[in-house]
Formats: sequence, structure tokens, C-alpha cells
Amino acid sequence: MFKALDGDTCILVENGVYKVGALFEYNGYLFAKVGGGFVKLFENGSTSKAGRLTLESLQLDAARTLYRDPHGRIMTRKTNDKVSLLAPAAAAKLLELPPPQDANK
Repeated sequence: MFKALDGDTCILVENGVYKVGALFEYNGYLFAKVGGGFVKLFENGSTSKAGRLTLESLQLDAARTLYRDPHGRIMTRKTNDKVSLLAPAAAAKLLELPPPQDANK
């Protein structure tokens, strides 16, 4: 069953049209509500509706941690040892944050 992530939204782009989508979790994966269905979201900004719908940004609860599986699918929780934290650069881009600073500077 899809579980709504209350207050969490995303901006999706379909054929040049920007839309706000509600976010949901299913089996640990992050989905956006689109029309009568859901699309899976990937860390590179693509979606399971390849070529037609892209992920522009995420607006999440500040306490939410995001993860990625080996295929780049965004997850809301760590489900096994192959799941890792979402890369800081990818998270910054999707969450519209400043890019991570280099610790050596």
C-alpha cells in the first residue's frame, strides 16, 4: 500500500509543464502521485515514466533522510546492506540546497 508522506512534495516536469506532486513511500521507495497513478523517482532526476516526466526538485521534511539503491532509485529507509545514503551532490541538487563544500578548502 502506498503511504502518503504528509507535507512532502516534488516538482515534476512533463513536456515543459511544471507540476507539483505529492510524495508517497512504498516498500521503502519514493514515489510521486501523477494523475491516477504513481511514478518511482531516481537520484539523477529521472522517473519510471522515462523520457516524458522528470523530477525537478523535492520539498521534504527537514528530518527526512534519503537513500539510494544500487540502481539509483530514491529510498526513504535503508532496507538492506546494498542501500546507501543519497550522495550529497545529488541530494543538494534535488533539494535545491547549495552544493556541498569541499572539506579540504
